[in-house]
Amino acid sequence: MAPPIGRAEGAFRAARLRLALWYALITALLLVLFATGFYGYVRLTLVDRIDDTIAHVAEVLERSIRNDRQAWQRGLGQNDSLEADRIEVEWFDGEGHPVFSTLPTLSREPLHLGYFTAHPPNGEPLRQLTQAVQIGRETLGYLRVSHPWFEVTKPAAELVVDLAIGSTLALTVVALCGWGFAALAIAPMRESYERLQQFAADASHELRNPMAILQANAQAALFAPEGLPPRQQQHLEAIERLSRRLSRILEDLLLLARTDSQVGPPTQQPCDLSAIAQDVAAEYEPMAQAQNLALGLEAPSPALVLGDRDSLARLLGNLLSNAITYTPSGGRVQLVVNREGPYHQATVIDTGIGIATGDLPHIFDRFWRKSADRQRLGLGLAIAKAIAESHGGRLTIASTLGQGTRATLRLPVCKPSPLTPPVELGL
Repeated sequence: MAPPIGRAEGAFRAARLRLALWYALITALLLVLFATGFYGYVRLTLVDRIDDTIAHVAEVLERSIRNDRQAWQRGLGQNDSLEADRIEVEWFDGEGHPVFSTLPTLSREPLHLGYFTAHPPNGEPLRQLTQAVQIGRETLGYLRVSHPWFEVTKPAAELVVDLAIGSTLALTVVALCGWGFAALAIAPMRESYERLQQFAADASHELRNPMAILQANAQAALFAPEGLPPRQQQHLEAIERLSRRLSRILEDLLLLARTDSQVGPPTQQPCDLSAIAQDVAAEYEPMAQAQNLALGLEAPSPALVLGDRDSLARLLGNLLSNAITYTPSGGRVQLVVNREGPYHQATVIDTGIGIATGDLPHIFDRFWRKSADRQRLGLGLAIAKAIAESHGGRLTIASTLGQGTRATLRLPVCKPSPLTPPVELGL
């Protein structure tokens, strides 16, 4: 099995990805704004150029009509520039009926004074300018000058393709650069975090031996055959109890530091989850009895998973400890091991005080505690989740305030093979 990605490394990768995506998103937005504005400007320029052309033609023809109402039509046939520019001219009488047209057939399109883009049903779109030709108050007729609209649509379509290709290439380059810049941006944070993690791991490791020696000396003094005065014995018992608690905290911090450093479980071998559950339940039975709780166990063997037995026992122990601690006297805690598809499940169910809906998103955060709970360090569930993820599993918790909590561990099934080493089944 490939080594799992540490929690810290996963967080840094996610932060780098978010930064790179923000770079790309902002760049994409700027490119869209630029492309839209540039496209609009070019298209408007093309339309203005055509409008200027047909306006100039209309002005010249209107002057010719006023000078000679008959000769101007004959002059159109001799005007090569109009044909070269594909400009069409139509003349309508004062009632709007077509009289003359350079088009193959007389147009039946209605008149629209001013500029208008026509879309004939059986022809190509045209940009048109229609003007009334008057002498004094008399309307001689209506002059309509047309120009093919494709000289706008074709360059505009080509521009869209060019902008799309250019923007895509630019966005790709920016995304790649953003990925590199994001790595540079988070490098100082990564370095600081790694130094902090190294310090925590080194400090935890260096303090383990002194704490073990302190605890051993306190225990030796407590069990000395000559006995101790009551007051000294109380002091030594407090020292032994606190040193045991500090040793557990140091172990927790060291485990989390190893997890963040992508250090997987110490061993990876098949082990029986049911046997582990039986051992853990037996270990916490006195704690449950002391609080007048019923501790139930359903763990049919075998339930083979691949992992480290001690780490999984610690995971289940943390879950049982939480369940027993937060279940009032007279309640019930149950540990159930079963199989669901390709997974073995270990579920701890209690009838305790439950967890508020607003607190559920934070229960796996390190050092997080409810405001009323000041006796615990807030690492138990964080450690349990880290162990589950290092084994390729998943830990989920569902709870209802005032009714109880259900913590479910899911681990992939380990199929036995001829090379599988003997499985420890517990005592």
